[in-house]
Amino acid sequence: MELRDRFDLPLTSASAEAVGDYVAAVDLLLSANPGAEQRLARAIANDPDFALAHIANARLLQLRARMPEARAAAAQAEALRDRVSLREKGHLAAIAAAVRGSATEARITQTCPTDN
Repeated sequence: MELRDRFDLPLTSASAEAVGDYVAAVDLLLSANPGAEQRLARAIANDPDFALAHIANARLLQLRARMPEARAAAAQAEALRDRVSLREKGHLAAIAAAVRGSATEARITQTCPTDN
């Protein structure tokens, strides 16, 4: 069974629990509510190869100005890029660029085509 996010987009993960925690964490992150860090930690524990959970964690850490940790999380996500869809690769690249401080690169990367 293919796992999907809140917007019915496919996710590259082997764990329904990891996907559930990732979706909840993104909701918490986007709404500026507490609890995203714990949900992302659980998502990564349930699927250490879940690249989108790592990159979401990188963004969360960046927002908290924990830059060494954010860069490490982004690097972990990028190390998994060969395992994910084209859409997810674009997502990883854009957020990793933002974490590196390259707003221009992040903006250009957002135009990456999707593969649904």
